[in-house]
Amino acid sequence: VSQGSELAALDMGKTGKLLGLFSQSEMAYELDRVNQKLNQPSLSDMATKALDVLSRNDKGFFLMVEGSNIDKAAHRNNLEEMMEELLDFDRTAGAVLDWASKHPGTLVVITADHNTGAFALTGGNREKGEINAQFGSGNHDGMAVPVYAFGAGSGAFTGIYENTDIFHKI
Repeated sequence: VSQGSELAALDMGKTGKLLGLFSQSEMAYELDRVNQKLNQPSLSDMATKALDVLSRNDKGFFLMVEGSNIDKAAHRNNLEEMMEELLDFDRTAGAVLDWASKHPGTLVVITADHNTGAFALTGGNREKGEINAQFGSGNHDGMAVPVYAFGAGSGAFTGIYENTDIFHKI
């Protein structure tokens, strides 16, 4: 499939495999996808369809979902794009966690491979949904990234460790 509407309408009962190619190069930012009414699926749309397809395998599956545009927006120090990408990733994580809560034996791990931009909140207004922030860099930085885990085996993901250790924990 090549359009978000095709992905949404796809009846996976008729096929066992799916290939989605929604862009010639990189997926659009969530802000552009919505404002320009692009026919690309959201990260959440793609993740939930992948769960639908992969969960049909009785041997289990591994799915990695990446919100790479968060990193790209942070490299450019673009607060509005970065926040929209974070919100899109949050909706995706919520959908995946909802799915996992209904499928015992599922492990969900949410993390990042690095932090970018040396981002810091400097103020804002919660009631208005406004934030003030500052970027200290346009590059990757040395800040620790959190790891969240839910479900079967999630107890292995506690403490502080190198992010490359996640491979061994899985």
